[in-house]
Amino acid sequence: MHIVRAKPEDADALTQIALCAKRHWGYPDSWMENWRDVLAVDMESIRRDEVYVAIINDEMLGFYTLAAEGEKLYLEHLFVLPKAMGRGIGRRLFGHALNRATEKGFVSLDIESDPHAEGFYLRMGAGRIGMRIREIAGHRRELPLLVCKTDRTEESPRVIQKSDLRSLSYAEFGQLLDTLADRVAEFCVERGIRIDVVVPILRSGAFPGCHLASKLSVTDILPLQYKHTYNCERPIHQNYALPVPIRDLSHCTLLMADTNTVTGEIARRAAADIRQRWPAVTIIFATMMLDVSLASIPGIDFIIWAQRTNERRGLSPNAAAAAEVSNEVYVFPWEDIDQQWAEIQAAQVAITRPAKSINGGQS
Repeated sequence: MHIVRAKPEDADALTQIALCAKRHWGYPDSWMENWRDVLAVDMESIRRDEVYVAIINDEMLGFYTLAAEGEKLYLEHLFVLPKAMGRGIGRRLFGHALNRATEKGFVSLDIESDPHAEGFYLRMGAGRIGMRIREIAGHRRELPLLVCKTDRTEESPRVIQKSDLRSLSYAEFGQLLDTLADRVAEFCVERGIRIDVVVPILRSGAFPGCHLASKLSVTDILPLQYKHTYNCERPIHQNYALPVPIRDLSHCTLLMADTNTVTGEIARRAAADIRQRWPAVTIIFATMMLDVSLASIPGIDFIIWAQRTNERRGLSPNAAAAAEVSNEVYVFPWEDIDQQWAEIQAAQVAITRPAKSINGGQS
């Protein structure tokens, strides 16, 4: 499933999703007709507000709308087509909405809920703060007023604790590799893309890089190597220059691969180095783990991941749970947990410096 920003031309399709989802609760046709304008999504609201759509196999199955009024952020809509209910789409959409609320600097998300949907929002971590009375066709309706906190406060920053670290087994690592390979293969089939060259970002990117090359039957491999440092003036060190391949890659599709992408800085640097030599290439970035703070990376056309993480602590625990994102920091099977903890501590100290922040020994 992909969650993407809605386009103005999606307005009619989103309106139909809202009407179908509302009708699912068995409301009379006369009520549905009265709500038609309220449920309608127009092109102007898509331009003005934040509207995101859940898409599976090119079909829009649900969406949400965030609208800001002063210091408050409201969840105006969250609807899922009845045929797609029970598949976790609503939970993913709500988690995404909480993530956006956090990124925009809001400490909470306000919701005026349909009575039938209150249980869902309570399970997502929201709490009732009141009730609004509305009437329709002579009937009194009590609408729950809810709020879900993002816990975004500058006074109490969220940092990684050693207890957050967990070592992955080789079996778990293998499962993530297979998930990533399946998603890359599915993506290529859906878009009719053929991978010409696999570009592993060494050191650890060699694992997913070789695995993906084998699964996709790609024989051309172009290795790159960078290293994070804790020098805020030079956070990324390049160990050696971009190799010179025998053939021209000017119009090829490159699949960059890495294991854990936290800040995206190494992937951004790698893409910039590649495009400096071959500006017209298509770059797909496949990473086993991707921090939820990253929606895009400059220079990269598409990002595919096996699992989302919250290493940068951009999400509160409630928001992370709603988005089904673990707060654990994963240590790969070949890594020493004490050494990784020392690197994370160094990164968290570096964040307090005035120069550009970095986080962790990962990319």
